[in-house]
Amino acid sequence: SREMMTMTGERDEAKETNVLAGDDEVKAGRMLEFGRSIWGKRSFTAKIDLKIGDNVLEFIQNDEIFRLDERSLQSSKFFDKCIDNPKLKNHHYYEGYFHGLEEADDIVSMHPRKGINFSKPAAPERLRAFIVAMREKNKCWTEKLATRLQKECKKGRSWLAGLIQKGKLAADLAVQVHWGEPVTGSDVNWHIDGPNSMIHFGLSIRGKRSLHTKTALSQTSKLEDEIEKELQQSAGNAYLATPSMVRHGVEYYQCDWKDRVIAIQCRMLLMDEDRNEYVNSFGDSDSLLKTTEIVAKFFMDADVQMPTLDDVKMVLKRMPVSTTNENRVKNYCITS
Repeated sequence: SREMMTMTGERDEAKETNVLAGDDEVKAGRMLEFGRSIWGKRSFTAKIDLKIGDNVLEFIQNDEIFRLDERSLQSSKFFDKCIDNPKLKNHHYYEGYFHGLEEADDIVSMHPRKGINFSKPAAPERLRAFIVAMREKNKCWTEKLATRLQKECKKGRSWLAGLIQKGKLAADLAVQVHWGEPVTGSDVNWHIDGPNSMIHFGLSIRGKRSLHTKTALSQTSKLEDEIEKELQQSAGNAYLATPSMVRHGVEYYQCDWKDRVIAIQCRMLLMDEDRNEYVNSFGDSDSLLKTTEIVAKFFMDADVQMPTLDDVKMVLKRMPVSTTNENRVKNYCITS
């Protein structure tokens, strides 16, 4: 079960304000709410709804990995078959794990589902360029967040602020592919993400799905007072959220391969030293609660921007080529 502080990932919920999405200004939901209980008090949680430009979406969709046929995906060594709903024999779920740093070579980091170290390949070039451009586009406010965490959080500052300053936000990517029979009602897998999703970016590449969240209106609300909300996600929809602090689950509709769902979950990239720092940083509930409050409240005023196609292409031009020939000509159809 992922209903604990293990290291996995997904999403969250929504007030209206304007954010910049590529070349277009769009309305996005922002709402400060309360999520999971931490030693008797609910954590703060927040979510910002975003949308990338149509031209940026199309550019990313043309990455080789998103054009694999069904057989190639199922046999690729870059994807694992996942089973969250054992009784749904005809629901197919595959997940691939990549890093979103500028460098092209593999790096050793934590597996977001298993919590063990492994050699993580670089994400496809266009997707990786988008992620790098997004971090650069939002560097101003994320650095301010890191500074504030260092000033106001006694114990949590060394961990979360450090990850932001090291450029590890949204750098651990899980490419999720779903198709087949639906996942609805009691079959929805409710869970809370691990600490690597304390700041989390999600992006829909193809298909439609619905995010369900359970939040509360105060820090002392009881379980029975939680409010369930639903937010539909289609290709091009994105969000910035704190899903390690809120119960959530994703509903998938009946679809065949051609209408499959592809979503990218972008968590913080964790090495061994980062996990050790996390354990040492939050020695008491007040430290963790204060960190969630700062992050969630910062989301309310953050000038979140999505990169334009020109931004992405500029990053792509400067990205280094892998130092190994195998990675330079990497084919995602390679079988294990």
